[in-house]
Formats: sequence, C-alpha cells, structure tokens
Amino acid sequence: MRMKLIIRNAADNTEISAEVDDSDSVNDVLVFASEYWKEQNYALVMKIGNRLISPSLLISETGLEDGDTVVIVPDPQGG
Repeated sequence: MRMKLIIRNAADNTEISAEVDDSDSVNDVLVFASEYWKEQNYALVMKIGNRLISPSLLISETGLEDGDTVVIVPDPQGG
C-alpha cells in the first residue's frame, strides 16, 4: 500500500512530501531525505513525536499512517 509522508528536516525546519510503499524500509526514506537535502556527511535518524524509528523496520512495521509527519535529525551517535 502506498502512503504519503511529510518529512521535516529538524536542522532547518523545511519539509518535503514523499510517497512510500509499506514494503519500503525506514532506511530507504532516510536515504531519500539525505539525498534531497544533501546531508551525506552525517547519519540521520527518523522520529515521530519523541519516538525514534529504527532504520531496519519496514514502513508497515512503524505504525505510520498516510499523511503523518516524521522528523529527521542528525544522529547524535554518528553513522
């Protein structure tokens, strides 16, 4: 199933929208976002609210729903 996510960059508070499949991984979304924002110099993590989302999960395993906003932030532990 396809869904639309809003991805917010915590570094500059800009947003993009992306259509993802529930079979995509969180890491796939992080790669897409890092390429869009050219943030390849450091690792990123994705969160919704205060909950970090593991990059190894599939979108279908995260509990995300169509239209949700996720935030990407630099990984404080590095990459």
